[in-house]
Amino acid sequence: MLKELTESQKKQIEDTIRSLSFDEKIGQIVCERIINFEKKGPIADWLKKYPVGAVYVGSEVIDKTNMTEAEVKAQTDALLHTTGIPPVLVSDFEQGVGGQMNATRFTGFPEAMAIAATGDPKNAYTAGRITALEAGSINVHCTYGTVTDLALNRDNPITGIRSYGDKPDFIIPFLLEHIRGLQEHNCAACAKHFPGDGIDTRNQHFVTSFNPLTREEWMKSYGKVWKAVIDEGVMSVMIGHIAMPQLEPMDPVSQKYRPATVSKVILQNLLLGELGYRGLIISDALVMNGFCSWADYDTRMMDAFNAGIDLFLWPDAERFFDLMRRMEAQGRLSHERLDDAVRHVLEFKARLDLRPAPCDLPDSHRIAEKMAQDALTLLRNTGRGIPLERKTDAVYWVLGTPSNELVHKAVNPFLEKLSEYGEVHYSALNDADFSELEKADAVILLNLGRARFVDYRGMSNNIWPFLANEKIRKRIVIGFANPFFLYDVPSCDAYISAWSAHPAAQREAVRVLFGESTCRGKSPVSIEGYVKAQS
Repeated sequence: MLKELTESQKKQIEDTIRSLSFDEKIGQIVCERIINFEKKGPIADWLKKYPVGAVYVGSEVIDKTNMTEAEVKAQTDALLHTTGIPPVLVSDFEQGVGGQMNATRFTGFPEAMAIAATGDPKNAYTAGRITALEAGSINVHCTYGTVTDLALNRDNPITGIRSYGDKPDFIIPFLLEHIRGLQEHNCAACAKHFPGDGIDTRNQHFVTSFNPLTREEWMKSYGKVWKAVIDEGVMSVMIGHIAMPQLEPMDPVSQKYRPATVSKVILQNLLLGELGYRGLIISDALVMNGFCSWADYDTRMMDAFNAGIDLFLWPDAERFFDLMRRMEAQGRLSHERLDDAVRHVLEFKARLDLRPAPCDLPDSHRIAEKMAQDALTLLRNTGRGIPLERKTDAVYWVLGTPSNELVHKAVNPFLEKLSEYGEVHYSALNDADFSELEKADAVILLNLGRARFVDYRGMSNNIWPFLANEKIRKRIVIGFANPFFLYDVPSCDAYISAWSAHPAAQREAVRVLFGESTCRGKSPVSIEGYVKAQS
């Protein structure tokens, strides 16, 4: 359960609520982005006008920030030394602080599915612990993770390797350990994306997606998972722009399905009522079209406020303050609801120590690397696939998919390691010269298909000649992202799933190719007709 507040803390929170001005209350329910401050002038001046309750540090989960550690620390120090109630600083540290920050001392972990593939939930705790300690050293005390979604549909563009797997009973221990690792070390976890992504083939960034399960089906799957993390005491829950048509049919007036972010049925009845959640309710990013397509700005923001959102992620602060002031002037804003949201934000902060805490974790990189190595899983080997024979004149062609320059950069650790074993050439899959591939000792296709590259499956018309050209001696596929890609390429000679593009996983994959190491992981997801998930 949530950490109990003392009577003294409760009284201080109520006294604070009574002392706050209307604008200060509005500010407490807003989360602004730190990268926007450079456009706003001096931080202290802007915060006097818009005293926000939370600030998001870094870039989005799909990419790293270009800010250095020193720049981040300088800005976060400035934020915490402003007058008034200090904002809580948050970020997307799904892969650790090193997954977001370009600083060598911070630790980057493999994705959740890779940690699950190791079979040891304690690895999730360790990842949470190290993430929390490193985050605290730059004043960040909340991460928008743990990803609580189930990877049930191989064509879902959001979950994939961000999820721990497809079976509730299997993923729950990993989720609980990750939450404990974070929260026992002064970093709030944020379970996302309620009521659960992983089934629809569509993307919340583009459209309001569906969790189409009936109430009974949902309670046995997603509901079981959510109940477990709530009972564990997860401090915050992020609401996805996901509709539940079986619980709430199409709105007869708008002819649209309500995303959970504006749904009292999902937030009040299901999350707060049936599941008994009492922590902070955070919206997913309010710039996503799954939310924006619901209604005009004023309507959708007020619908989210009235439905039960406590903390608004990137609502366009200046515009949001203006809206709330207008609603208050027109008598259309519930002060009781506003005080309730502010109370949840202040309770959230009271459970944390927002002071910076320097840390020194000399073994953290080695620990993360071992997790990445232990996750590698051999999903297919026909006998003519691996191990590859070491030859002094060996030639290897490596193909990357999706055909994107970001993929080429991302697989440099693999290419550098493979070059120790022979002559290496790289091409995007779409640009492959098959007359050259026919001369190679082996052709290795690396799949990095995921949401950040838009083509989340990594498909291409050139998959056909890669698989069908009989003159290619060996066809080996390594999955660094899309966990279900074997379903599309079962005729390959060998298939290794790393569940992550972590540099250590890439180098370990090369060692596996030549029989110098073995795959020790097990699949956290089933692949229809080919792989049964571990349980």
